Amino acid sequence: MNLKSGQIKDILELLPEMDKVTSEYMEHLFSDAPEWLRSSFYLRQFKKNETIVRENDPVDRVYILIKGRVKGVDYQKRGSYFGFADFSPFIFFGSMEILLGLQVYMTTLKAMSPCILLETSVQIFRKWMESDRRTMMEEVRALGNNLLEQTKFSRKMLFSEGMERILIFLTRQCELDKADTNYRLMITRQDIADCTGLSVRSVNRLIGELKEENLLACRKGGIDIDESQYAEMKKRITDY
Repeated sequence: MNLKSGQIKDILELLPEMDKVTSEYMEHLFSDAPEWLRSSFYLRQFKKNETIVRENDPVDRVYILIKGRVKGVDYQKRGSYFGFADFSPFIFFGSMEILLGLQVYMTTLKAMSPCILLETSVQIFRKWMESDRRTMMEEVRALGNNLLEQTKFSRKMLFSEGMERILIFLTRQCELDKADTNYRLMITRQDIADCTGLSVRSVNRLIGELKEENLLACRKGGIDIDESQYAEMKKRITDY
């Protein structure tokens, strides 16, 4: 996907530049949309670890994630943060606050990898939802499903010990990766620690144990997991 940042004259003109899955999703979303909506978006690119929105900032923009990974983070009083949710395409950011009538963003969102998002104003998004009942209902269902998945994932992590937390996190990343057989997770040990609540030292030890058991392969800047390794990790989670 080779797209340039800036205002978009017509979002449908971008479809040939997108990969197949992204193109099909965008066509479904905007094929029958009016011109005022299709020309209202800006293309934004964020570097890894760059903040997209901050908790308690006024809600003034809505984003659609079309490439990359984003995490919701909870900053602690001591200055560290805990990554409690992660997202992959396609998802709206800011829509929940608008549909619930909230005036500020409810969480801080950071890019886990280089990301491409579509951005529009709150006024345009609200007008869109009010004029397109089908899209509004699809977004309500998507929000509900995401909240259920986050609750389920958080509950698992809360009642799990160190190794099981690592297994739950890694298999979750594989599922979000959407690869067919081999998963290449562009995550660091610090990323894993932030999202599991474990120390980097504990993460290093546990990842080392999984490597020794041939359940993953480590490389600079990430982790490789194949289909059989993923299946064994899932089995071990159920066995705990």
